[in-house]
Amino acid sequence: MIHLYTPSQWALFFFLYACIGWIWESTLVSIQKGRWVNRGFLYGPFLPIYGFGAVSILLFTLPFEKSTLLIFISGMASATVLEYFTGFWMERTFHVRYWDYSNYRWNLHGYICVAASICWGIFSLLLVRIVHPAISHLVMQLPPQAANLIAAALCIGILADLVASSLEATSLRRILTQLSAGRQAILQIQQSLEQQPNPSSGYPETEIPSPIPYQERFLRRLRALRKKRIHLLHQLEHRIASLSAEEQEQTGISPDIIQKELLAIQGRTDQMYLQAFRQLRRNPDAASNVHPESFRDIQWLAGNE
Repeated sequence: MIHLYTPSQWALFFFLYACIGWIWESTLVSIQKGRWVNRGFLYGPFLPIYGFGAVSILLFTLPFEKSTLLIFISGMASATVLEYFTGFWMERTFHVRYWDYSNYRWNLHGYICVAASICWGIFSLLLVRIVHPAISHLVMQLPPQAANLIAAALCIGILADLVASSLEATSLRRILTQLSAGRQAILQIQQSLEQQPNPSSGYPETEIPSPIPYQERFLRRLRALRKKRIHLLHQLEHRIASLSAEEQEQTGISPDIIQKELLAIQGRTDQMYLQAFRQLRRNPDAASNVHPESFRDIQWLAGNE
């Protein structure tokens, strides 16, 4: 019976279903993208949303174990609520949507949609009726001490993974925030100088050959784009310097704005970009409604465009 499981056994169920979810999504996305994708927020082979989803489904369907319809409805509802609030929290925290249903019909804020909820309902039935009895039998065979040790080791491992992955996501958020601020500053300067707005400066015209390893290709793209943006800033700097003090006062432009953005570019190290790059490689369909233009720049760098 579900209510007789120990905390260690519940933890093992979480990790098993998180791993099964990772296998499913990594396989599916890898086929779609034509390359291996280690899908998810974490480095390791776990998608926590599936682990939490499975555990919540098991808990919420406990009173309805005998009713197929109620298993479907309660499992669908509990998993959908979990998916919505997880997506909401992650976007508010990291400014990135790690999944996005905006292009699906009958979606709510892009975090959930009817199609995904129906899939959760079907998954609930498969889980309760077919998958979990076998998984439960396997876990119940473990001696209590072994279950405790395995669960503890996995908890320590996933916590370390969560810290490292959160640092990557924080680097991505920081880069997006700075790029958006810089884009806006450049746009305002160009408008004040009555130039044609071109805040992104465009992507470098020279493409990087595909045989180069993807990380090296990313760094070459990054350096080419960084060089082009620095060149644009120097052009604007010379244009501002050619103005008289009175003209600068009238337009409200200060050379300090350019220097601040140049320093910001230097402050965004290759390591920061590589951390962001690893997040996007694992989540090629991620999106950002907070920083859409800057996010497209990072997607181009990562080869996800």
